[in-house]
Amino acid sequence: RAGGGAGNHQLPAGAAAWCSITKQIDRAAINSSLPFQEIAKRIASQSCAPLDVIGLGAGTAQHEICLVSHLLRDGLHDIRLFVLDISQPLLSVAYQNLRATLAGQPGVSLTAMQGDFHKLSAYSVAFQSTQKTQRLLCMFGYTFGNLENEIRFLRNSLADLAANDMLLLDVTIARAPADQPAEILKKDPALTKRRPADYQRQMEEFMVTPLRRHLGEGVPITITPTLDTRACTVPGSYAIDVKATIDVPGDRSKIYSIAYVKRYEPTQLIASLAAEGWRLVQNWKYGGEFDPAMLCLFKRTE
Repeated sequence: RAGGGAGNHQLPAGAAAWCSITKQIDRAAINSSLPFQEIAKRIASQSCAPLDVIGLGAGTAQHEICLVSHLLRDGLHDIRLFVLDISQPLLSVAYQNLRATLAGQPGVSLTAMQGDFHKLSAYSVAFQSTQKTQRLLCMFGYTFGNLENEIRFLRNSLADLAANDMLLLDVTIARAPADQPAEILKKDPALTKRRPADYQRQMEEFMVTPLRRHLGEGVPITITPTLDTRACTVPGSYAIDVKATIDVPGDRSKIYSIAYVKRYEPTQLIASLAAEGWRLVQNWKYGGEFDPAMLCLFKRTE
Protein backbone atom coordinates (compact mmCIF):
# COMPACT_ATOMS: atom_id res chain seq x y z
CA ARG A 1 0.00 0.00 0.00
CA ALA A 2 1.36 3.43 -0.89
CA GLY A 3 2.47 5.15 2.26
CA GLY A 4 4.25 2.14 3.71
CA GLY A 5 1.53 1.43 6.27
CA ALA A 6 0.86 4.91 7.58
CA GLY A 7 -2.87 5.10 8.21
CA ASN A 8 -4.79 8.32 8.79
CA HIS A 9 -5.29 7.37 12.46
CA GLN A 10 -1.56 7.90 12.99
CA LEU A 11 -1.58 11.43 11.62
CA PRO A 12 -2.53 14.78 13.18
CA ALA A 13 -6.07 15.86 12.38
CA GLY A 14 -5.18 18.28 9.58
CA ALA A 15 -2.92 15.87 7.73
CA ALA A 16 -5.42 13.03 8.18
CA ALA A 17 -8.23 15.19 6.79
CA TRP A 18 -6.14 16.08 3.73
CA CYS A 19 -5.29 12.42 3.09
CA SER A 20 -9.00 11.59 3.29
CA ILE A 21 -9.80 14.30 0.74
CA THR A 22 -7.22 12.95 -1.70
CA LYS A 23 -8.88 9.53 -1.47
CA GLN A 24 -12.33 10.85 -2.37
CA ILE A 25 -13.66 9.17 -5.51
CA ASP A 26 -14.36 12.43 -7.35
CA ARG A 27 -10.92 13.83 -6.53
CA ALA A 28 -9.27 10.57 -7.54
CA ALA A 29 -11.08 10.73 -10.89
CA ILE A 30 -9.75 14.23 -11.47
CA ASN A 31 -6.20 13.22 -10.57
CA SER A 32 -6.36 10.19 -12.86
CA SER A 33 -7.48 12.47 -15.69
CA LEU A 34 -4.20 14.39 -15.54
CA PRO A 35 -2.35 13.72 -18.80
CA PHE A 36 0.92 12.65 -17.19
CA GLN A 37 2.01 10.65 -20.22
CA GLU A 38 1.68 13.65 -22.54
CA ILE A 39 3.29 15.98 -20.00
CA ALA A 40 6.24 13.65 -19.47
CA LYS A 41 6.86 13.38 -23.23
CA ARG A 42 6.81 17.16 -23.56
CA ILE A 43 9.18 17.60 -20.63
CA ALA A 44 11.52 14.96 -22.06
CA SER A 45 11.57 16.83 -25.37
CA GLN A 46 12.66 19.99 -23.51
CA SER A 47 15.24 18.34 -21.28
CA CYS A 48 18.88 18.95 -22.17
CA ALA A 49 20.68 17.80 -19.00
CA PRO A 50 20.26 15.62 -15.92
CA LEU A 51 16.91 16.68 -14.50
CA ASP A 52 16.05 17.82 -10.99
CA VAL A 53 12.30 17.50 -10.36
CA ILE A 54 11.37 19.67 -7.37
CA GLY A 55 7.85 19.39 -5.95
CA LEU A 56 6.89 22.56 -4.06
CA GLY A 57 4.19 22.05 -1.43
CA ALA A 58 4.16 18.40 -2.46
CA GLY A 59 1.82 17.09 0.24
CA THR A 60 1.75 13.30 -0.11
CA ALA A 61 3.72 13.55 -3.41
CA GLN A 62 1.32 11.43 -5.46
CA HIS A 63 1.49 13.77 -8.45
CA GLU A 64 5.26 13.99 -8.39
CA ILE A 65 5.51 10.20 -8.22
CA CYS A 66 3.23 9.80 -11.26
CA LEU A 67 5.19 12.36 -13.24
CA VAL A 68 8.61 10.88 -12.48
CA SER A 69 7.35 7.35 -13.22
CA HIS A 70 6.33 8.51 -16.70
CA LEU A 71 9.60 10.38 -17.21
CA LEU A 72 11.51 7.19 -16.45
CA ARG A 73 9.39 5.30 -18.97
CA ASP A 74 10.20 7.97 -21.55
CA GLY A 75 13.90 7.32 -21.20
CA LEU A 76 15.06 9.96 -18.73
CA HIS A 77 17.34 8.01 -16.44
CA ASP A 78 19.23 10.69 -14.57
CA ILE A 79 16.58 12.26 -12.33
CA ARG A 80 16.81 13.64 -8.82
CA LEU A 81 13.37 14.00 -7.23
CA PHE A 82 13.03 16.46 -4.35
CA VAL A 83 9.71 16.93 -2.53
CA LEU A 84 9.40 19.97 -0.30
CA ASP A 85 6.59 20.63 2.16
CA ILE A 86 6.22 22.63 5.37
CA SER A 87 4.05 19.92 7.00
CA GLN A 88 6.17 17.27 8.68
CA PRO A 89 3.28 14.74 8.92
CA LEU A 90 2.44 15.04 5.22
CA LEU A 91 6.12 14.92 4.31
CA SER A 92 6.43 11.68 6.27
CA VAL A 93 3.60 10.18 4.21
CA ALA A 94 5.25 11.51 1.04
CA TYR A 95 8.57 9.88 1.93
CA GLN A 96 6.87 6.53 2.54
CA ASN A 97 5.08 6.88 -0.80
CA LEU A 98 8.38 7.62 -2.53
CA ARG A 99 10.04 4.57 -1.01
CA ALA A 100 7.09 2.33 -1.85
CA THR A 101 6.99 3.33 -5.52
CA LEU A 102 10.35 4.64 -6.72
CA ALA A 103 13.03 3.46 -4.29
CA GLY A 104 15.45 1.09 -5.94
CA GLN A 105 14.56 2.09 -9.49
CA PRO A 106 17.69 2.81 -11.52
CA GLY A 107 18.19 6.37 -12.70
CA VAL A 108 16.38 8.21 -9.90
CA SER A 109 17.36 9.49 -6.45
CA LEU A 110 14.84 10.61 -3.81
CA THR A 111 14.96 13.40 -1.24
CA ALA A 112 12.18 14.63 1.08
CA MET A 113 12.74 18.09 2.58
CA GLN A 114 10.76 19.91 5.24
CA GLY A 115 10.77 23.62 4.50
CA ASP A 116 9.07 26.76 3.22
CA PHE A 117 9.17 27.04 -0.58
CA HIS A 118 8.94 30.83 -0.28
CA LYS A 119 12.55 30.55 0.94
CA LEU A 120 13.65 28.22 -1.83
CA SER A 121 17.03 29.89 -2.29
CA ALA A 122 17.89 29.02 1.33
CA TYR A 123 17.99 25.35 0.33
CA SER A 124 20.31 25.82 -2.64
CA VAL A 125 23.01 23.70 -1.00
CA ALA A 126 20.66 20.68 -1.08
CA PHE A 127 20.29 21.03 -4.86
CA GLN A 128 24.00 21.30 -5.61
CA SER A 129 25.48 18.73 -7.96
CA THR A 130 28.88 17.86 -9.42
CA GLN A 131 27.35 18.28 -12.90
CA LYS A 132 25.14 20.90 -14.51
CA THR A 133 21.47 20.06 -14.02
CA GLN A 134 18.21 21.37 -15.41
CA ARG A 135 15.44 22.06 -12.91
CA LEU A 136 11.74 21.36 -13.22
CA LEU A 137 9.70 22.97 -10.44
CA CYS A 138 6.21 21.52 -9.96
CA MET A 139 3.32 23.15 -8.12
CA PHE A 140 0.44 20.68 -8.13
CA GLY A 141 -2.78 20.88 -6.13
CA TYR A 142 -3.47 24.53 -7.08
CA THR A 143 -0.60 25.65 -4.85
CA PHE A 144 0.27 28.54 -7.16
CA GLY A 145 -3.24 29.93 -6.70
CA ASN A 146 -2.79 29.94 -2.90
CA LEU A 147 0.04 32.47 -3.10
CA GLU A 148 -0.59 35.97 -1.79
CA ASN A 149 1.32 37.54 -4.69
CA GLU A 150 2.26 35.25 -7.58
CA ILE A 151 4.39 37.83 -9.41
CA ARG A 152 6.55 38.56 -6.37
CA PHE A 153 6.93 34.81 -5.85
CA LEU A 154 8.24 34.39 -9.41
CA ARG A 155 10.62 37.33 -8.99
CA ASN A 156 11.91 36.53 -5.51
CA SER A 157 11.51 32.86 -4.62
CA LEU A 158 12.46 31.62 -8.11
CA ALA A 159 15.24 34.15 -8.67
CA ASP A 160 17.93 31.44 -8.65
CA LEU A 161 16.47 29.54 -11.58
CA ALA A 162 18.41 29.68 -14.84
CA ALA A 163 17.53 29.87 -18.51
CA ASN A 164 15.95 26.59 -19.73
CA ASP A 165 14.76 25.63 -16.25
CA MET A 166 11.07 24.70 -16.29
CA LEU A 167 7.98 25.38 -14.20
CA LEU A 168 4.86 23.18 -14.18
CA LEU A 169 1.81 24.91 -12.70
CA ASP A 170 -1.55 23.39 -11.78
CA VAL A 171 -4.24 26.09 -11.62
CA THR A 172 -8.01 26.39 -11.56
CA ILE A 173 -9.76 28.22 -14.39
CA ALA A 174 -12.09 31.20 -14.00
CA ARG A 175 -15.75 30.19 -14.39
CA ALA A 176 -16.68 33.66 -15.68
CA PRO A 177 -14.84 36.93 -16.41
CA ALA A 178 -13.41 38.56 -13.30
CA ASP A 179 -15.27 41.79 -14.08
CA GLN A 180 -18.64 39.98 -13.99
CA PRO A 181 -19.06 39.05 -10.31
CA ALA A 182 -22.74 38.19 -10.67
CA GLU A 183 -21.88 35.52 -13.24
CA ILE A 184 -19.09 34.14 -11.05
CA LEU A 185 -21.48 33.85 -8.11
CA LYS A 186 -23.86 31.84 -10.32
CA LYS A 187 -21.29 29.56 -11.92
CA ASP A 188 -18.49 28.85 -9.47
CA PRO A 189 -19.29 25.64 -7.51
CA ALA A 190 -17.17 26.74 -4.56
CA LEU A 191 -19.51 29.70 -4.09
CA THR A 192 -22.75 27.83 -4.80
CA LYS A 193 -21.57 24.73 -2.86
CA ARG A 194 -22.68 22.53 -5.77
CA ARG A 195 -20.20 19.82 -4.92
CA PRO A 196 -20.52 16.22 -3.69
CA ALA A 197 -21.62 16.28 -0.05
CA ASP A 198 -18.79 14.07 1.25
CA TYR A 199 -16.17 16.13 -0.57
CA GLN A 200 -17.64 19.39 0.73
CA ARG A 201 -17.79 18.06 4.29
CA GLN A 202 -14.20 16.81 4.29
CA MET A 203 -12.90 20.04 2.76
CA GLU A 204 -14.58 22.04 5.51
CA GLU A 205 -13.23 19.70 8.19
CA PHE A 206 -9.74 20.14 6.78
CA MET A 207 -10.02 23.93 6.64
CA VAL A 208 -11.26 24.35 10.23
CA THR A 209 -8.71 21.95 11.76
CA PRO A 210 -6.40 24.74 13.04
CA LEU A 211 -9.36 26.45 14.71
CA ARG A 212 -10.65 23.20 16.21
CA ARG A 213 -7.22 22.59 17.70
CA HIS A 214 -7.71 25.68 19.88
CA LEU A 215 -11.49 25.84 20.26
CA GLY A 216 -12.44 22.19 20.66
CA GLU A 217 -15.27 20.35 18.93
CA GLY A 218 -18.21 21.98 20.74
CA VAL A 219 -17.84 25.53 19.42
CA PRO A 220 -20.07 26.20 16.37
CA ILE A 221 -18.20 27.37 13.26
CA THR A 222 -20.01 28.65 10.18
CA ILE A 223 -18.18 28.30 6.84
CA THR A 224 -18.91 30.88 4.13
CA PRO A 225 -17.13 31.03 0.75
CA THR A 226 -16.82 34.60 -0.56
CA LEU A 227 -15.70 36.16 -3.82
CA ASP A 228 -12.62 38.42 -3.89
CA THR A 229 -11.97 40.39 -7.07
CA ARG A 230 -9.89 43.20 -5.54
CA ALA A 231 -6.74 41.54 -4.17
CA CYS A 232 -5.63 39.48 -7.17
CA THR A 233 -2.28 40.14 -8.82
CA VAL A 234 -2.69 38.43 -12.18
CA PRO A 235 -5.08 40.30 -14.54
CA GLY A 236 -8.31 38.43 -15.22
CA SER A 237 -8.13 36.38 -12.04
CA TYR A 238 -10.39 36.27 -9.01
CA ALA A 239 -10.24 34.41 -5.70
CA ILE A 240 -12.42 32.27 -3.49
CA ASP A 241 -11.86 33.43 0.09
CA VAL A 242 -13.39 30.99 2.58
CA LYS A 243 -14.37 32.62 5.88
CA ALA A 244 -15.03 30.94 9.21
CA THR A 245 -17.38 32.71 11.63
CA ILE A 246 -17.16 31.81 15.32
CA ASP A 247 -19.96 32.89 17.63
CA VAL A 248 -18.52 33.82 21.02
CA PRO A 249 -21.12 34.02 23.83
CA GLY A 250 -21.28 37.54 25.26
CA ASP A 251 -18.88 38.91 22.65
CA ARG A 252 -18.72 39.86 18.97
CA SER A 253 -18.48 37.09 16.40
CA LYS A 254 -14.98 36.49 15.12
CA ILE A 255 -14.29 35.97 11.44
CA TYR A 256 -11.18 34.29 10.02
CA SER A 257 -10.02 33.64 6.47
CA ILE A 258 -9.20 29.91 6.44
CA ALA A 259 -8.65 29.15 2.74
CA TYR A 260 -7.82 31.17 -0.35
CA VAL A 261 -7.49 30.02 -3.94
CA LYS A 262 -7.37 32.00 -7.17
CA ARG A 263 -8.97 31.23 -10.53
CA TYR A 264 -7.27 32.33 -13.73
CA GLU A 265 -8.22 33.37 -17.23
CA PRO A 266 -5.71 31.23 -19.21
CA THR A 267 -4.60 33.81 -21.80
CA GLN A 268 -3.89 36.49 -19.20
CA LEU A 269 -2.09 34.08 -16.88
CA ILE A 270 0.19 32.98 -19.73
CA ALA A 271 0.86 36.61 -20.70
CA SER A 272 1.69 37.52 -17.10
CA LEU A 273 4.28 34.76 -16.84
CA ALA A 274 5.74 35.68 -20.23
CA ALA A 275 6.30 39.21 -18.93
CA GLU A 276 8.32 37.69 -16.07
CA GLY A 277 10.54 35.62 -18.38
CA TRP A 278 8.58 32.36 -18.48
CA ARG A 279 7.56 31.17 -21.97
CA LEU A 280 4.67 28.73 -22.31
CA VAL A 281 5.73 25.37 -23.74
CA GLN A 282 2.30 23.72 -23.63
CA ASN A 283 -0.85 23.62 -21.52
CA TRP A 284 -3.40 20.89 -20.83
CA LYS A 285 -6.95 21.41 -19.54
CA TYR A 286 -8.61 18.80 -17.32
CA GLY A 287 -11.22 18.37 -14.61
CA GLY A 288 -14.44 18.84 -16.58
CA GLU A 289 -17.39 20.60 -14.97
CA PHE A 290 -16.56 19.52 -11.40
CA ASP A 291 -13.34 21.48 -11.17
CA PRO A 292 -12.06 22.89 -14.49
CA ALA A 293 -8.32 23.29 -14.23
CA MET A 294 -5.19 23.54 -16.32
CA LEU A 295 -1.59 22.36 -16.21
CA CYS A 296 0.89 24.75 -17.81
CA LEU A 297 4.52 23.97 -18.62
CA PHE A 298 6.74 27.05 -18.82
CA LYS A 299 10.43 27.46 -19.64
CA ARG A 300 12.72 30.19 -18.32
CA THR A 301 13.90 32.46 -21.12
CA GLU A 302 16.34 34.73 -19.28
